[in-house]
Amino acid sequence: MRSKKGQIWISAVLYFLIATVAVLIILSAGTPLLAKMKDKTMFAKTKDTMVNLDKHIQDVASEGQGSQRLITVELGEGTMKIENNQLKWDLDTETEIIEPRTKASLGNYVVCTNCDVSTSTTDEYFILNNTRISVYLNKIGNSTDWATINTSNLIEKIILLENDAEINGTFYFELINSSSTNGTGYTTLLDSGDMLDSATVLAHFNTTSFEYDLELTLDSQADFLATKIKNFEQQS
Repeated sequence: MRSKKGQIWISAVLYFLIATVAVLIILSAGTPLLAKMKDKTMFAKTKDTMVNLDKHIQDVASEGQGSQRLITVELGEGTMKIENNQLKWDLDTETEIIEPRTKASLGNYVVCTNCDVSTSTTDEYFILNNTRISVYLNKIGNSTDWATINTSNLIEKIILLENDAEINGTFYFELINSSSTNGTGYTTLLDSGDMLDSATVLAHFNTTSFEYDLELTLDSQADFLATKIKNFEQQS
């Protein structure tokens, strides 16, 4: 027969184990919440710092040559850098501070998430970049001076940035039939700059059977181009 003292000792062990499990559950649930609160607080403080800094810059610019300010900038998490004549603060976080792939402008202050797209142009190409690929699209004519255009000569090459591999060849689009793939038209860059959530090159086609716009879009962190047909009309 088990003694009363033994029963009390066993009960105490069970209570201790239950209490330990409860503490572990509370800690595991509370740690992510604390991390989210920390990141949101850090974001809010840095936002105020950047807005205040922008105000000082505008004040100095308006006061003319020789004007200066001594400004203290305190940062906790994240990285601040000057790039392309812009002051940038990067914060890697799993906290959903704002919606993914969104961009908001407050005067000269811009907030965006996963905005890694940038564009550039040369005499021959519109270049769309993100952290994964660079896409070279041929410059063909313009909106007032159309040139011969074909869906197979829109993309010149794609570079995979991870291993610097260059993909060449013919990138071919066939919409309805072969008569829709070539004619006269032009290409134009719809978005320019950096820290974009996406960038698009529009190719306008006027063929014997159809007239339409073909949009080629590079999204943030994508390793492919998205295409869209707009303003499609059948020729009479």
